[in-house]
Amino acid sequence: MELAEGAVEAEPVALTERLMMNLVLLNLQQALCPALATNPRPRPRQLSRTQAMPPLQPWTTLDVMRGSRMVLLALLSSQALSERPGADWDSSSSSGGSGSSGSSRSSNEWEEMMGRARWNSTVATGSFAVLLQGGAYRHRSRITYKIGPERYSFARLQRDFGRSDCDASCKAMFRFTLPDLRRLHCALRLPAKISTGHNLVDSEEALLIMLRRLSYPATLATLAWPTGRHPAQISRIFNGMIRHLHSSLTHLRDSRSLECWGPHFPRFAAAIHRGGRRSRRRAYRPMPLTNCVGFIDGSNQYTDKPGMYQHILYNGHKRAHCVKWQGIMLPNGIMPMPFGPVHGRNHDALMLEYSGVIPAMRRISARLGCDYQLYGDPAYPLSPYLGAPFPSTILLNGAEAQFNVDMSRSRIAVEWGFGKVKGNFAYLDFEKGMKPYLNDIQRYWPVAQILTNCHTCLYGNQTSNYFNLPPPQLEVYLAMGSNLPRY
Repeated sequence: MELAEGAVEAEPVALTERLMMNLVLLNLQQALCPALATNPRPRPRQLSRTQAMPPLQPWTTLDVMRGSRMVLLALLSSQALSERPGADWDSSSSSGGSGSSGSSRSSNEWEEMMGRARWNSTVATGSFAVLLQGGAYRHRSRITYKIGPERYSFARLQRDFGRSDCDASCKAMFRFTLPDLRRLHCALRLPAKISTGHNLVDSEEALLIMLRRLSYPATLATLAWPTGRHPAQISRIFNGMIRHLHSSLTHLRDSRSLECWGPHFPRFAAAIHRGGRRSRRRAYRPMPLTNCVGFIDGSNQYTDKPGMYQHILYNGHKRAHCVKWQGIMLPNGIMPMPFGPVHGRNHDALMLEYSGVIPAMRRISARLGCDYQLYGDPAYPLSPYLGAPFPSTILLNGAEAQFNVDMSRSRIAVEWGFGKVKGNFAYLDFEKGMKPYLNDIQRYWPVAQILTNCHTCLYGNQTSNYFNLPPPQLEVYLAMGSNLPRY
């Protein structure tokens, strides 16, 4: 009978040890991997056949342990857990009575000591498992990339594209010719070194890597050989250069970039009223408005499907996930005041209200003593500073229909501007590369639009040719608005 009782009591002891081991590992996982602890791996029986998950490798649960510092934290955590009393975890000590005889006291002390020994052994086993799991990543085979022998610099481009017949190759790769790249580097007033958050790199190399990355979508691994950098370094340099331009060119992103063109509004209104022409052989087509100085519209930048809050970025009209940007096109080909990003589900009228374009137009008109307005599509509300075509929901007469036709010929200029931004810097139009919670999308578009304006200053564009208004010089454009007050 005593053997049977001993055999019955052996099962709770083994169960207690297993529970203690699981509890130790769970506490260590919560201390070292809070993200994995809050989102545990689902059980296999909860998954369907189409959602089968491969077996989890031992090192993936603690993959964040990247060195001896995390291993030391694991040991400290296990040492703190080992200081807990073992009597609370021993079932026999908690259920035993408080006898008055010395034999019963010695028995209880012996059981408590054995409970502490089993607890310390379990903690030591867990600590050893953590050490193995934390160092397992060092024994895995790492991915290596073939890195080029030389990094980007103007001296290297001079050897590769220094001949006059190579300007097209340099422009196709960086969107600017080599002499204009040097001019752009000086006009941007870049420092000698650009911070990437980890180290400092030459501003020439950072500018070339940024232009190369924006020009056309490509994986970082394919850029490792031509740039002479590791893919991780390319990503850091690219993001560091984007952050520098986004913070240093604030006057070209806010309302000052529009208000600085206020003295030119009479010339812009006269050019739009005169109309444009597709070629020199064709005559100008007059526009009915006499106080229109530009055109406004919104553009969708499609993104990858986000992992959370998908309904915020989902656009029901386009049936895709995207963010919206607002652009203004002046008749000289410059697109000032890029505003965004706005959630893809929001309307263009909401984006107009948040952007502050109407208050900026009101301030400019007050200084000039004449009301000037922008022209948009029917989605925008009418105001003294914003015009729109007659709605097609009502019966239009001949004059109103002709007004819509004439203004639509000029309003297409803002679509030309958006097309040039996405055409020169096609990386923005790469849907799989625009990840809302991974990439810095809010800085990509403004910087690309400013670089597109720089491209217009050097080579012109379709809008400036259509209205026969030359764009400003590159140095003049990059300095405009810096001396105006910020609202």
